[in-house]
Amino acid sequence: MGLAMNRNRRFALNVLGAGAAVLALGYAGYAAGLRVNGTESLPPGVWRVVGAPGVAKRGQVVNFCPPDVPAVRAGRDRNYLHGGMCPGDYETLFKPIVAVAGDAVEVAADGVRVNGHLIVNSAPVGVDGAGQPLPAMPFRTSIVQPGQAWVVSSYTPWSFDSRYFGPIPVASIRGEARPIWTRGTYGERRDD
Repeated sequence: MGLAMNRNRRFALNVLGAGAAVLALGYAGYAAGLRVNGTESLPPGVWRVVGAPGVAKRGQVVNFCPPDVPAVRAGRDRNYLHGGMCPGDYETLFKPIVAVAGDAVEVAADGVRVNGHLIVNSAPVGVDGAGQPLPAMPFRTSIVQPGQAWVVSSYTPWSFDSRYFGPIPVASIRGEARPIWTRGTYGERRDD
């Protein structure tokens, strides 16, 4: 009986030790800026968040907290987004910045235009995969205000981004996101 108890105790200690090691590695990776993108808006995989928070440059892929607006709340209710450490209990998102303060953004049936240039794969999709209507932005042209940025992914037409929830506050940007190990490369076009 004593031998079996020692084996069970040793097994339990090994499991706890392995769990603690995995947890420590996870915290170390997070502290080093490593994040996992599991969505299809950009290539899924491991990204590294670098640079100063609150900086928005056109063309930069950023990690940010989504705004707490009705479309984002609907996205969480429909499982497009999950809970996380952002205000409103949202996970952070990865998207490329397509427009910054002073840019003209037009949302139309055929897509999002920035300063007259159509973004590939940016047409608002009327319904999600479950057949529920998506809360698209009104079709119109507007000028991006100071302190705001538009994030739209051309990687796939199914990205949940500014075409549905509008501009994001620049202050919500946690940093620039750079791919470390991903399935695919941003810049490739996905039409599925």
